[in-house]
Amino acid sequence: VFLAAVLTLGAGAGYLVAWRLTSGIERVSDAARRIADGDLSQRVGAKHESDEIDRLVDAFNAMSENNEALVTELRTVTDDIAHDLRTPLTRIRGMAEVTAAGETSPDGFREMCGAVAEECDSMMQLINEMLEITRTESAIDRLERSEFSLSGLVRQAGALFCEIAEDRNVALAVSVPEQEIAIRADKLKIQRMTANLLDNALKFTPPGGRVELTLALRNGAPVLEVRDTGCGISPAEKEKIFKRFYRCDASRTLPGNGLGLAMVQAIAHAHRARIEVESEPGKGSCFSVIFPQNT
Repeated sequence: VFLAAVLTLGAGAGYLVAWRLTSGIERVSDAARRIADGDLSQRVGAKHESDEIDRLVDAFNAMSENNEALVTELRTVTDDIAHDLRTPLTRIRGMAEVTAAGETSPDGFREMCGAVAEECDSMMQLINEMLEITRTESAIDRLERSEFSLSGLVRQAGALFCEIAEDRNVALAVSVPEQEIAIRADKLKIQRMTANLLDNALKFTPPGGRVELTLALRNGAPVLEVRDTGCGISPAEKEKIFKRFYRCDASRTLPGNGLGLAMVQAIAHAHRARIEVESEPGKGSCFSVIFPQNT
């Protein structure tokens, strides 16, 4: 009798354990089938069946979130590219129609071909920038991390943009602490981020203005700061400036495609850095990139 009772209890306990495991697996399988049918918002709720099932659920939900973010991002990229390519394609078609309709000389055809080639170059640059932003945000491309001197990078950036600033009659000041600051990051992307911030500041600073590129340590964390005396950003626009193709009212007459700050944000987030923006219309702006400690 005792043995029968033990066997019964053991069978019952085994059944309960097996039921809890299969129940969790079935919930994951059901969510996977719904995702396969196109519902990317599906997630599996945690019911704490067991540590193994909980880890499976957490991993599945993390994978689902990444997949949904990637697909959403790709849809956004497709829509943005399609929207922004209409203008150059319309210009190309117009030039081709005008050239074909008139009595154009060989020189006229060559001029039209040259203009079409320039428009194609602009479109290729736009597409490449969009793809780079997407690949950076979605972590499709792994960061090529290496340890390098952020102090040296800032000095080099200041030297490279010095001539541009002089041509625009804008004073460019570079401030780097005596203590060398080194980080482990993707050097090419940090260079790109710094260049975009400087280019943005110089673009919106009128002749006679000033741009400051500063590197410092704040509570042990490296902080890269670009301050200008340009037109500034209104509070309503501050929340939108990192969106792709968004251009403030003050920038609509200036060259650019509205992707510079979107690239800055993508690179900063890929390095787990934080961006702070301080701005006052008519007085200028300050963009700060705060790197995590021990980067």
